[in-house]
Amino acid sequence: MKLVFIYGLPAVGKLTVAKKLSKITGFPIFHNHLVIEMISPIFSFGSPGFIELREQS
Repeated sequence: MKLVFIYGLPAVGKLTVAKKLSKITGFPIFHNHLVIEMISPIFSFGSPGFIELREQS
């Protein structure tokens, strides 16, 4: 399995780059917001439980 991690400061275009890279390579995108959206109905944003689950994903 090949993974590409794109990281950087907020709002610099990481998702835009990931989408273009996905079109070129065919690699799927797993956006970090998927994890946040999955656990936010259960734990308040920034709560200890939220952070613990986010870090485990």
